[in-house]
Parts: sequence; C-alpha cells; structure tokens
Amino acid sequence: IIVEGIHFRSKLEARWYLFFKKLGWNVVYEPEIEGLTGWIPDFLIIGKEKKILVDIKPIDKIEEWDNHPDRFKIENSGVANLNYEILILGTNGQKVERKIKVIEKLEK
Repeated sequence: IIVEGIHFRSKLEARWYLFFKKLGWNVVYEPEIEGLTGWIPDFLIIGKEKKILVDIKPIDKIEEWDNHPDRFKIENSGVANLNYEILILGTNGQKVERKIKVIEKLEK
C-alpha cells in the first residue's frame, strides 16, 4: 500500500504512520540505524529529547509478543547498546482509525 509516496509492507503499518503524522510527530519509515544487525525497525520517531524505534506487529495481546520470533530478533539486534527507546505496537487498524477520528473531533 502506498501512502504519501511511501510503500508500506502492510495496511497496519500505513495506518500507524497516518496516526503518528496526525499527532504531528516527526517519523521516518524503515530507518537505517547504524549498529543494528538483523532488524530494521518499522519506524523511527524523533522527539525533542528521545528517539524511539517502533515495530508494528499484527498482535492483540502482550502474551502473543512473549514468544514471537521477532522479539528475539530485536533483542539480539544490538539495540540495547544504542541510545533509543523501543515501542512495539499491535492490534488491528480499525482501532487506529477510531483513534484518528477521536483526535479529529477533539481538534474541531
């Protein structure tokens, strides 16, 4: 799926991207992070004081992440040696769309 000229690997990633942008966050899709091996984060959110690496997974419960193969890939990527926070996001995109609609209502 292509959104704002970016080719996303899934609708879920695209929906989260739109949510981040709606919040006004500075976000980069699939950033190249020096020092990481075997894992490319889905997003880098650049904040005033922190940088957050984000991975999007089609999971609904934390228990699904506990034994997810990508968890071990991320943990072994070298990210612990870098100065980044990590955020794992899941759920289906419908919840994200609802969040966007709530934000739009609040902005009016």
